[in-house]
Amino acid sequence: MSQEQFGAGKSQERKRDASPMSAEDLEALSETLVAFDKGKERALSVDTLTGLKSRGAFMSRAESVLQNLYAGRTHGRRQGSGTIDAVSFIAIDVDHFKSVNDTLGHGMGDVVLKEIAKKLASSVRSSSDLVSRVGGEEMAILFAGPKELALQKAEEIRAAVEAMSLDEMQGKSVTASFGVAEVGADEQPSLDEMLKRADVALYQAKEAGRNRVVEYDAQ
Repeated sequence: MSQEQFGAGKSQERKRDASPMSAEDLEALSETLVAFDKGKERALSVDTLTGLKSRGAFMSRAESVLQNLYAGRTHGRRQGSGTIDAVSFIAIDVDHFKSVNDTLGHGMGDVVLKEIAKKLASSVRSSSDLVSRVGGEEMAILFAGPKELALQKAEEIRAAVEAMSLDEMQGKSVTASFGVAEVGADEQPSLDEMLKRADVALYQAKEAGRNRVVEYDAQ
C-alpha cells in the first residue's frame, strides 16, 4: 500500500469516528459538566478542614446581606416583612492556638479547629446566619440580629468552647475570644469597616485576658 493510500484510509477512519453524538449522549455529557461545575463551586466556597464557609464565600454573602439591609432601610421596609432588620459581626480567635500546635502537634490543632467549628455551626441558625473560617485559627459569624442577641450568642459559644473535653488534649483546656460589632441603625458602613470593628473588639478581648466576649465601642 502506498503512503497516499494509507493516509487516505486513516482519514476515512477519523471521519467514521467523528460521527455526531446522540441526543442521549449529549444530555449525559451536559449533566456531567453541570455536576462538575457544582462540585468545583462548592469546593471553592467551603473550607476543606472545618467544613465552614470559606473566606471568599463569607465575604460575598456578607456584602450581599449588607446591601439588602441598606436598601431596605432606604425604602422604609417594615420590620418583620421577611427582610433582615439588623446585622452584627462576631470575630472569633482561638486562644493560645500556637501553643496547641507546638506542644501537641499540628494534627491536634486541626482537631481543635474542627471541634470548635462544630460548636459554631450547631449554635447558629442555618437559614439566616453564616459561619466562616476566615484564616488560620480565626473564624467569623455573620449574625442576623442586633448586638444584644449577638452578644448572647457569642457568650453561649464561648462557654461551649471552654467546656469542650478532648481526650487528646492531655488535660489542656481550649478557650476562644470574641469581638462583636453591630451595624448602627443610622449608618451604612462598608463590609471592611464592619470586620475591622469586630477585630478591634476581639483585640480588646485578647488584651483583657482572653476567653471573653467584648462589644465594639466607637467611643
